[in-house]
Amino acid sequence: MPFPRMTWIGLLITTLGWGFLLSYPLIVSFLPAAGPGEAQHDPARFIPLIGNNAVITGMAIAILGALEKGIRLLSKIAANGVQPRQPSRPARAAPNGQGGAQINAPSSQVVHAEPMLMGNRTPNEVVTRGALNGRDYVLFRDGSVVVETLLGPRRFTSITEAQEFIGAN
Repeated sequence: MPFPRMTWIGLLITTLGWGFLLSYPLIVSFLPAAGPGEAQHDPARFIPLIGNNAVITGMAIAILGALEKGIRLLSKIAANGVQPRQPSRPARAAPNGQGGAQINAPSSQVVHAEPMLMGNRTPNEVVTRGALNGRDYVLFRDGSVVVETLLGPRRFTSITEAQEFIGAN
């Protein structure tokens, strides 16, 4: 996961502050020493202050950048995951007197679906809807399944692949 620009800027400012702090003893060694009757005067006394402030400010900016990225990710997840749940419908008797077909979901739930009576069906036609280990899913005629995951809907080639992905047993 790449860092956002704000985090990089914060880390750069922090590095600059550490550079000031670590170079202070070297800078002080090049300053002339005070004479016998003169008061001690340090013209570089502001360098540690600037260094400390730069380190603290840089770390705060870097943390804010990381938080901003995290909040954006959470809002994207929330936007994809907010969908009203539809209650599952009980099985209805088919018009020809046969019972509805049962699809065995791996969790303890059994989903009843209406039988497919029409001859011209497309592969993307919905066969049934239900819940798989607490997650909504849609089963299509070609055997593929769309499951609501934490990051939004995801299509699988089979229901067993979906079960493996979400950890249903």
